[in-house]
Amino acid sequence: MEEYFVKLDAPVHLSGHTDEVLSVAIDDSEMVVATGGADGTVRLWNLNEQVRMRILSDEKSEIVAVDVSSNAKWIVYACSADDVIHLIHVQSGTRHKISEGSVENLRFIPNSDELVFGGVGSQLITFCLNEFTRSLLLASDTAETRDSHFSVSPCGQYVFECNVDGAGFVWSLLDRRVIAELGTGFATLDGTVAPNGRFLVTTNSIQPPAIWNLETQTKIAECLSFRVEEPKTDPSIEFVAGSSIFATYSASTRIRCWETKTGSEIRVESPKELGFCLDAQITRQQTGLLLSSSYDESNAPAATLWNMSILHTD
Repeated sequence: MEEYFVKLDAPVHLSGHTDEVLSVAIDDSEMVVATGGADGTVRLWNLNEQVRMRILSDEKSEIVAVDVSSNAKWIVYACSADDVIHLIHVQSGTRHKISEGSVENLRFIPNSDELVFGGVGSQLITFCLNEFTRSLLLASDTAETRDSHFSVSPCGQYVFECNVDGAGFVWSLLDRRVIAELGTGFATLDGTVAPNGRFLVTTNSIQPPAIWNLETQTKIAECLSFRVEEPKTDPSIEFVAGSSIFATYSASTRIRCWETKTGSEIRVESPKELGFCLDAQITRQQTGLLLSSSYDESNAPAATLWNMSILHTD
C-alpha cells in the first residue's frame, strides 16, 4: 500500500541557451544556479530574481560539466574541445585554467575548499582552492583500469568511483582510503552513496539500479520495475535530502523516484509530464529543489527548477 509520494510543482524555467542544456548545478544557499550547454556557454542565474546574472563563457565547443561551490564563490566547468578545467571566481571574475588532460567529470566537495575531477583512463585528482595545489585523491596501482565517472556523496564524506571491469570503489574523504569494494558484474556507469553513508545505489545500461549495504558490502535490492530499454538508458542518480528516496534520470528516460531499502518505485506527481533529462541535481537542504535540464513552455532549451516535497497519502 502506498504510504507517500513525491510532488513536483511551481516549475521555474531558466531559458536562454540556444542548444541543449548538458549540465546544471545549484549552490547550498539555493540562490545561484550555473548551467552549461551544447551552445558553448556557461550561464549564471539569480534564483531570487529568476534572471540570468551573466554569461561566464562563450566557448567553441560543448560544456560537458559545470559545478558551483557550496558558498557560490567559485564556478568550474570543462568543455569537450580542450584539456583544461576553467575555474572562475564569481565576485571578482578572476579566471584560472588547470591543464589536466581530457576531463569529463568534476565536482566540488560539499562544505570544503576542494574540487574533484577525473577523465578517461585517469585517476581522480583533488584541487585545493585555498592553496591552489593538486594531489591524487585515489592513489592506486591499477589506474589504467579506472573509468572517468565518479560521484561525491551529498554529505561530502564519500566518493564512489566506477571501474570499467565491473567493480566500484567507495572512498572515505576523511582519511583517503577504500571502505568498500563491490563487484557489480557489469561496467558500472554511475553510483551514489546515500547521505547517511549506509547505502550505495549503482546503475548500468544492462540491469536495473542496484542497492547495496555498505556495512556488509552486499546487494540488498534492485529497482525491478525499472526496464532497461534501447537506446541504452545509462541512468544517473540523485538522493533526496532527509529521506530514504533517490531519483534516477537519463537522456532517454524520465525522472523517477525509488525507495532505498526496498527498491520499490515511488509515485511522482507533477503538473506536466517529466521529459528526458541530460543532467539533474537535488539540493542538499531540507527545502527540496530539483534542478534539471529540460525545455521551457515554448520548447526552447532550458534548466527547470521544481519545488520538491514528499507527501504522505491520506
